[in-house]
Amino acid sequence: MAPQHSAAQASCSGTVQSVTYDTAISSSGSTTYALSFPQYPTTGGYTLLSAVLVANATTTAIVSFANTTGSIQDFYPELDRKESIKSGATTLVNVNNSPSGNYLDGFNDEVYLTPMGMAGDHITDGPEIVYNNDPVVYDSIINGVLTSFKGSGTMSLSYQTKISLNNVNIGVDQTPAPTFSDNISFSLTYYFCNPVTLAENILTFSAYRENTATIALSWISTKEQAGRKYVVEVSRAGGDFEDISTQNADPVDQDATYAYNYSIGAADRGQLFFRIKQVDADGRASYSEVRIINLGGSGLGSGGPGSGDFFIYPNPPTSYINVQFPAGGPDWQVDILSADGGLIQRNTFHNTSTGRVDFIRALASGTYFVRATDLQSVQSRTASFVIR
Repeated sequence: MAPQHSAAQASCSGTVQSVTYDTAISSSGSTTYALSFPQYPTTGGYTLLSAVLVANATTTAIVSFANTTGSIQDFYPELDRKESIKSGATTLVNVNNSPSGNYLDGFNDEVYLTPMGMAGDHITDGPEIVYNNDPVVYDSIINGVLTSFKGSGTMSLSYQTKISLNNVNIGVDQTPAPTFSDNISFSLTYYFCNPVTLAENILTFSAYRENTATIALSWISTKEQAGRKYVVEVSRAGGDFEDISTQNADPVDQDATYAYNYSIGAADRGQLFFRIKQVDADGRASYSEVRIINLGGSGLGSGGPGSGDFFIYPNPPTSYINVQFPAGGPDWQVDILSADGGLIQRNTFHNTSTGRVDFIRALASGTYFVRATDLQSVQSRTASFVIR
C-alpha cells in the first residue's frame, strides 16, 4: 500500500511533521519478531495522522538440488517471502510474495538436472544475496486501529516473515535443506499535524542524547535580522512547552549556527519534546519542528553522536562529514552519492564506531546521500546532506 499520510493532510491546518523509530532484526529466516516502540502521545495539541510501517530485507541463501527421477529436470527456482505484522490479534499488514519471485542468480537461465546417477545430477548455489535491501513492507495505518498507536506507553508489534522456494519440480530433492540469513531494517514513522506556524528561515534543528546527563540541541538559520530572539522550549508531555533558554540572533551573518545543552533532570522520564521559538523584533512568533527524545532508549527518532544510531554530522557540511555507525559489524563501506544516485567517492572503515569522510573534491551546491553498508550483513543505512 502506498503511504497515506498525504490523504490525511487535508485535516491539518498547520504543518505535517514526522518522527521515526527504527530497529534492525536478523535470523535464519521464517521467524516471528517481537517489536516494541513508544506510542504517540495524545497530549499537546498534535494530531496523529498516520503510522507508517516500513521494512527492507537483505537475504542470503544457500540451496542444493538433486534429481531423483529417471528423466531430465529443468526449472527456474526462486525465493519468495511473506510478511505479516500484527498488533495483538489484529493484522495490520499481510503481504504475500514481497517482492515477488526473486530468482536465485545461479539459476537465472534454465537449469537442467540429468537423470539420477548420471554426471551433473546435483547442483549447489550460494551463498548469494537474493534480496539486497529490498522493500518488503510499506504500509500506512490511517484509521481504525490507529488509535492503538496513541498513548503514553509502548506499542507492541508481532512481525512474522516466511521464506520459501518456488518452481522446484517434483522429483527434485532439496538436500541438504536450504539455509537463509535474513536481515531486516524496520521502522515505524508517526506523521502528525503541528498547528503552529513554522519558521521558514530555520534550516535545520537537531536534538540528540549526548550521554546519560545531556541532550545536545543545535540549529542553523538564515537571513538573520537584528532584534530576533531564539527561545529553547521543552515539554514533558507533548504540550505545555516551557521556556528554558533565550539566545539573541547574530545580526552580522546571513547564516548562523546555535547550540544549547539540556541537562537531564531527576524528574525527566519517558519522552521529552523540544522546539525552538523564533521571536522577531515586531513580536511575531514562529517555531521549528518538534524533536522527540526517548529517555527510555538511546534517543530514537532524533539520532546524533553518542546515540548509538546511524548519524552524520555536521549537516550541512563543508569539506567533510563524520559518520557514526550503528551497532553491528565492525567493517563498513561508506559511499557518497549524488542526487541521481551516481557514486562520487567510497571509503571503508574497520573496527571503529565512527569515521571521518573527507571530500576528495569540493562538492557543488545540492543534495547528496551517504550510504553506509555493513560488509558482513550487507545491510545499509542512508542519510542525506545539503551543500549550500
